[in-house]
Amino acid sequence: MNKLRKLLGACLIAALLTGCGDIAASYDRNTLIVKRNGSILEVAVEDLQNLGVSEEDISSYIVQQIKDYKEKSGKSVNEMMIDASDLSKVRLVLEYEDMDSYNGFNEAENRLISYQEATDEDLRGTYTSADGAQVDLSTLADAGKAKVLLVTDATDVVVKGEILACNEEVTLSDEVATTSGNGTAVIVYK
Repeated sequence: MNKLRKLLGACLIAALLTGCGDIAASYDRNTLIVKRNGSILEVAVEDLQNLGVSEEDISSYIVQQIKDYKEKSGKSVNEMMIDASDLSKVRLVLEYEDMDSYNGFNEAENRLISYQEATDEDLRGTYTSADGAQVDLSTLADAGKAKVLLVTDATDVVVKGEILACNEEVTLSDEVATTSGNGTAVIVYK
């Protein structure tokens, strides 16, 4: 998200390019949406009302950044929409084929792994279930089917699945996990 924030912070986004208006309109904060197949939707929300860049310049700049990243990495990043109907909440929706693509484009270090791949180091700390009760991860009935999302940035996260547990770096509210950015947030879900 750092690269994206820099990109958006320096520019003004002004044209709705393609669909996904419902997705963008649903979120007022930076949000990662993790799909069942491991692809990632990112909704970046920035206040750009006081910047003076043309619509054409920002659209061209974003398209060029995505093209450059695709050529350099071979990874897929798709610009799904830019919505600047409210310049105080400009929304950019990007789709990444996987977490590696997201990390590469945003210079981040998040991970999406199976529960079996998670190490004791990955899973250290105290965990609570979606209903707020403390959970011992070793007793999770569905751990074999679970995925583990490790997030270092402060952001909202929506997973397409059921959240089984999360560590103290995560606050849950209405199926949205908000990560603190103070440490590695861990979300275990199936």
